[in-house]
Amino acid sequence: SGPSRKSSAIITKWISEQQHSSSAKGKSAETACTGDAAALSKKVDGFGRWITDDNKTTHESKLYGPIAQFFCFVASCIKLSHKSQRVRPRRLVVPFSTPDRKCADGDDNSRADLILNMAPVDDYKVGTLIATPKTDRSRSPRFIDAFALVEVKSSADGVDSAMPQLFRYTRGIYEEQYDRRFVWGLAVSGKHVKVVFFGPNYALASPTVDVGQRHGRLQLVTLLVNWSFCESHQLGYDPSIIYHRARDYYEIMVDHKGKTKMYYSVGAVISAERLFGRHTRCFLASEQAPAPNSEPRPDVFIKDAWPEATEDENVDYRDESRHLQKITAMLDKVKRLDEVEGRDEWSKLEGKCPRYDSGGR
Repeated sequence: SGPSRKSSAIITKWISEQQHSSSAKGKSAETACTGDAAALSKKVDGFGRWITDDNKTTHESKLYGPIAQFFCFVASCIKLSHKSQRVRPRRLVVPFSTPDRKCADGDDNSRADLILNMAPVDDYKVGTLIATPKTDRSRSPRFIDAFALVEVKSSADGVDSAMPQLFRYTRGIYEEQYDRRFVWGLAVSGKHVKVVFFGPNYALASPTVDVGQRHGRLQLVTLLVNWSFCESHQLGYDPSIIYHRARDYYEIMVDHKGKTKMYYSVGAVISAERLFGRHTRCFLASEQAPAPNSEPRPDVFIKDAWPEATEDENVDYRDESRHLQKITAMLDKVKRLDEVEGRDEWSKLEGKCPRYDSGGR
């Protein structure tokens, strides 16, 4: 969009000016962000080591801070440059404050180098990282709070060396976030960056971007700006499953005879623990929203899976919604025959077979 392109160009221009002329700081800051120049100038000095240094002999841990500050700086500029404009960002993408930390909800010793979080625009304090939520008496990040992961390597290792860990750790996002359809990630080696898109049965990596060059920085900044302005489904979130973080429950919208039926669940009994596939998730749910400080009483079982878009639903033998409809129709037929013929076969089946309530493609 126009505002996104304009923001990307302004932010990138200011970064370049700051790297070449200290006298331009005040004027450039005012042009790009209309204020808060002092706090943002400090951030420029911080991430300058990432976009200007050689980094060949730098251990990857030395890059966590400068890279995190780059994200922080871009988010701050986005917020400030759109303070009084009609078109405002929907969110800001900022790293958590604790890099290279084991995730509290991980099933192994996965230690993502940087975890990107989506901060509400109005709540974000300019020039700061996001405080890692306190869990289990420590500040350990969680996959459930992650928008995307960043895996960092030194220049000597090469950007492709970050891919295996990025692939392995991203699995944790699918496992803990029941509303994710696809996920983004970044692999970094020195000043070189690749953006990875994790689809349901494939992963796509962008060409290598060199943030040491102005054009490369513009590409990365443009991505961050677009992430800030786009709708949530474009980030990979399923619009039919909404997570209410404050009360820790999910709203699940299911098709019911051409209309939408709402169910509520506190979590999945089966999660999508694999990186690729149908991402099958199963929920115990209820039509009643959970009351505060009380456990819900589920009365339905919801299975959510993603079939191939090109697959003909009329010949898809894995379409369990259609199978359930057939089973329900057979059970109803047995009940009718019992009434007509005076039999009692229905009582033998009642409560033992699942019945279709709603759903479909």
